[in-house]
Amino acid sequence: MCIRDRAWTLDISTLQMLLTCKITSLAYSYSDSFRKRESLMKYHQDHIVENLPNLFEYFSYLFFFPSVVAGPVYEFVDYAKFIEERDEYANVPSTVVPALKALSKNLIFLPLTIIVLPHFSIDFVITKEFENMSYISQYGYLLAVAMLLRCRYYSAWIFANTAAAISGFAYNGQSAKTKEHEWNKVVAADPTAEIQWTMKELVDKWNQSVQIWLKYQIYHRIVSDEELKKGSKKADFAQNATFLLSGFWHGVYPCYFIAFFYWSQLTTVSRALFRVRKNNPALDNIFFKLFDFILIRLFLNLGGIFFFQPNIEALFKYIQITYGRDIIGLAV
Repeated sequence: MCIRDRAWTLDISTLQMLLTCKITSLAYSYSDSFRKRESLMKYHQDHIVENLPNLFEYFSYLFFFPSVVAGPVYEFVDYAKFIEERDEYANVPSTVVPALKALSKNLIFLPLTIIVLPHFSIDFVITKEFENMSYISQYGYLLAVAMLLRCRYYSAWIFANTAAAISGFAYNGQSAKTKEHEWNKVVAADPTAEIQWTMKELVDKWNQSVQIWLKYQIYHRIVSDEELKKGSKKADFAQNATFLLSGFWHGVYPCYFIAFFYWSQLTTVSRALFRVRKNNPALDNIFFKLFDFILIRLFLNLGGIFFFQPNIEALFKYIQITYGRDIIGLAV
């Protein structure tokens, strides 16, 4: 995002963010063609670009209309298959019903964004009125405003999912088990992120196509699957580096770097809780899962203040008001 002090703005830099993903994905896919196939993970093998596209193909890939505003991000190989009507795109069924199904989700998120969100403001958390509220009321307000602000993103991504579906780009062939048509080839985001049990599951479905870009073009360029299986110490570095790069990708506000480092540590905590639950059968029950779910949501939403209020002075004011309880709590 462009730097605009004390403000969040949706402008041309949003398009530049998406273009960054597409350009770097194509560059990596082309560079992979010069590497030994056995040294690449399957995802990278499947998306190798042997020959660079001409200018017309390149710009059509970058500015494909259904995805140019809010995503989703996709690989050049998948785009080429769609344009040339190859593989699963050779016989795409009617797109009307899948598009309407995708659009119907905005019956929930669009009213929340248009009608309810204007009654809440992230700026309220640095006011004297907020400071005078009880701790429970403060947390309740923060949880509500963070959730409603996320609805703003979901409503845009649902329109993007609808565009991908109506164009047929989202078509992913028939399920091997159910034989039903699947429409999840390219997905901007999945609102069910809000009801996932762990931080990893939530992150994977939030801004889903960009998470795939971060996973395969950033994270797995630092640490391979083989290294992860061996318990490589590079895994923690790769995770932190990926989150911090995501912060830089969003913009150069210092608060973005704080937010994404905070969420990286929250992911580590969530992973530790998951391991404790799996290694102790007595704890692998619905009550511990609910504890994990509530704890992660609590700190996730509290960390949202760093992202949604990118002014560093406002952040320090917020920490002063709350005595840094959320930061200290995560550290503990």
